[in-house]
Amino acid sequence: MGNDRGAMADDRETPSRKSRRGARKARARALLDAMDRAGVEQWATEDPTMDDVLVSLSFEADRERAMRAAQAMGWCAAHRARADVDQVRDRIRRLLWSMNHESGSLVWMAPDIIGEMVANVPSLAPEYTRVLAAFINLPPFVEGVHRAVARIASVSPGSAGYLAPYLEHATRHPDAVRRLNAALALARIDATKAQATIERLGEDQAPVPFYDHATGRLREMTVSEALRSVLEPG
Repeated sequence: MGNDRGAMADDRETPSRKSRRGARKARARALLDAMDRAGVEQWATEDPTMDDVLVSLSFEADRERAMRAAQAMGWCAAHRARADVDQVRDRIRRLLWSMNHESGSLVWMAPDIIGEMVANVPSLAPEYTRVLAAFINLPPFVEGVHRAVARIASVSPGSAGYLAPYLEHATRHPDAVRRLNAALALARIDATKAQATIERLGEDQAPVPFYDHATGRLREMTVSEALRSVLEPG
């Protein structure tokens, strides 16, 4: 048995397999670098396993590309849901499992990926928002869950509404990323009730890495600048 396992491991690492894996990643990187949604959706049509390539790219040291990989998973989810939304559910369940230490392989970007998938398939928001939000204070997912909640609130405010008291408290947290995304979520849940909070954070000059979904750019901005870019576009 030991020798069989060794042979299997050697087979997995053959040059031809490495080459195919490398080619698929290169194709995915090219699509992400071009922000080519149509290309991503075409690949998703051709290859039901291309989601695995995108998840693997979420581990990249290039954080901008990692965020683009998460966004592309949302594009794939929207594309697949048109034919069979259960395919999307299955992927979300697997990502949720990957957020448990028992899984043996934590996907740190899983909250961002799930947030993008739900934001692109809003009908799933009531089903998964509470499940995802259960990780909101659990390292290493804190930052990603706050971003995901803000994303989900943009398409399904009611699904995140129960979090409003927590989010209001989070807008005073020492961590700037948490403050920003809590404020964005609140503004999307109820803009009128969030007005005072948004005005207060309008003076917040703490720097944050902010991902722009329209351009695929990850830039350093202040909390106040990021809020204005989202809530006062143009």
